[in-house]
Amino acid sequence: MINLPKKIMDVVNTYDSQTGYYKKNNGEPDGIHTELEVLEIWYNLCRMIRPTRVIETGVYQGLSTCYLAAAMHDNGLGGKIYGIDPLPQNHLWIGTELEKYIEYLSIFSYGALPYLVGQEYDLLIVDSEHTYKTANLELVNFEPLVRPGGYIIMHDTLFHDGVAQAARALYDSPRFEVITFETPRAKQTPNIKDPVSMGLTIARKVNHGPPISTDPGWIGVGERDPVGPEPWLRRVVRRASDV
Repeated sequence: MINLPKKIMDVVNTYDSQTGYYKKNNGEPDGIHTELEVLEIWYNLCRMIRPTRVIETGVYQGLSTCYLAAAMHDNGLGGKIYGIDPLPQNHLWIGTELEKYIEYLSIFSYGALPYLVGQEYDLLIVDSEHTYKTANLELVNFEPLVRPGGYIIMHDTLFHDGVAQAARALYDSPRFEVITFETPRAKQTPNIKDPVSMGLTIARKVNHGPPISTDPGWIGVGERDPVGPEPWLRRVVRRASDV
């Protein structure tokens, strides 16, 4: 059982496991918080790998950050999560026992590298703007800081083609062991018959090596629904496995 402060549980208790959405105070669905089942995976992964330094891009109100901090607290090793997000929010960790584990960087991820260099990190979470340009930049900048044996998590890799293309670089490199999961929240698209899961990709870094590649043709592509006939990442990975 994950022990979280009441103000955080008040948000958790609005979660609908059938849809993968939370509820805002006005009753509208909130699809920005990461799905609860995914957060529980992150918590348990952190209990297992016992990180003391984490980078998280895309914080929003900090529900995911609180789950990571709760794992650090329960591991009893101390540590710090560097949460990167330029948009100010009333963060859920403020005034709780989890606050001491979190350093919030109110900055765009492309400007965060100078604040992070000089240390190795156990876990990198990429979950900010859902474009190739941003997701790829975060991998290019922050992956070299992840220690061998550390982990990279990317959310929304099935639904957003730009994030999927960035995640493909992990699949293409022998430096990573990679798997992608379905997640509870799914959306219907005009191009695919069944609703498409947001998707979760987890990679274990085997060693340092050549930098993550960048595809210039994707830099100008904005957020978009999957083109079809199936999620783009699943299609290209299946094609590669058939070779």
